[in-house]
Amino acid sequence: MKIGLIGLGVMGNAVIENVLSMHRNNLAAVYVHDLDENRITAVLNKYDWIKAAPNLNDIVKNSDFLIEAASASCVEELINLVLQYKKNVLVMSAGGLLNVKSQLKQAEEEGLKIIIPHGAIAGLDAIASVKNFGIKSIKLSSYKPAEALE
Repeated sequence: MKIGLIGLGVMGNAVIENVLSMHRNNLAAVYVHDLDENRITAVLNKYDWIKAAPNLNDIVKNSDFLIEAASASCVEELINLVLQYKKNVLVMSAGGLLNVKSQLKQAEEEGLKIIIPHGAIAGLDAIASVKNFGIKSIKLSSYKPAEALE
């Protein structure tokens, strides 16, 4: 199986270290893509068994299964390519799926799998459920590198 990993931030690197590294002998190839060339170079220097994909189209086309660990902003383009090339994908940036409802329906009709991690759904359910307890506001603190805010 050929795996495509999109996004090489903290989450993408954790996927490499904690999942793909353990199964690398059972994988035909692992492709990575990120908009930040320095992140790609760092991963290629650390893992000689990983290959870079020059763009989103190529990584989708050449992979059997995709893992999105980039950002919600890339999900729409990714899902359109997933539909075009008939691929299955794990979408970590679940919020990006809010803009692709018709594409999700099409994927379901075509038998494609768009997998959403349980934690993303549980987080949304938890926020919805606290409304019943009289909580009037919630503060979420998230720490990301400044480049992620772009």
